[in-house]
Amino acid sequence: MKHAGWLLMTVASLTALLLLANRLRPVAPPSVLTASCADLTQPCRIPYGTQVVEVRALQLPSALKPFQLEVRGLAGPITARFGMVGMDMGPIALPLKDEPGGVAAAQVVLPLCVQGRRDWLLWLDSQAGRIEVRFVAGA
Repeated sequence: MKHAGWLLMTVASLTALLLLANRLRPVAPPSVLTASCADLTQPCRIPYGTQVVEVRALQLPSALKPFQLEVRGLAGPITARFGMVGMDMGPIALPLKDEPGGVAAAQVVLPLCVQGRRDWLLWLDSQAGRIEVRFVAGA
């Protein structure tokens, strides 16, 4: 009888872990639009359905240096994630805060890429879907 109780507890624990892992897994957005904006310090205007989304960094994005990311024309809530092609940077999603003038913004710090790469991806997720923005960080 003790063996059956231990087995039941083990199965229940594994089931709970699997359910938790599935809940924490990022969910693919309903639609993805890709845009290239090499210099994010210049306003990057992206046609998105019937509107135009503008993405801009107020300072040159560089590893370990904070910069302000601003997004206009996209209904919230909005989260931003950063990564590189073929390199997972983790599931950290930064919520953008609504500010006056229709701007959603966040303070961002890019991690240091030990391979010296500067080609970044920014994923903006909202209820409307995902926008993937390719950009180049400073040295």
